[in-house]
Amino acid sequence: MIIYRYEYPDGGGPFLTRDGVSRTNPEYVFDDNTLYGCDTIEHLNEWFAIRNITLPDDIRLCKYYGETVHEYPGTGEVIIKKDTAKIISRTRI
Repeated sequence: MIIYRYEYPDGGGPFLTRDGVSRTNPEYVFDDNTLYGCDTIEHLNEWFAIRNITLPDDIRLCKYYGETVHEYPGTGEVIIKKDTAKIISRTRI
């Protein structure tokens, strides 16, 4: 499945590094071989807007293809396996 997600230049998302370490509380590590994202750019932007999260200037929009772990019905949220994730594109926003 294709997902869209926001990432820092280090390959991690806004909340966790690529290795699953929490950016705000490094003592928490989520090393579960997954990447979180949304099935469309619209759903991704809606997810951040609903939560009133402002994206920093150095964030990038990334598009991946990978094996689906779970889809959340009605939200567009999708989890894929990190070890099957292939980057399709990475764009500065």
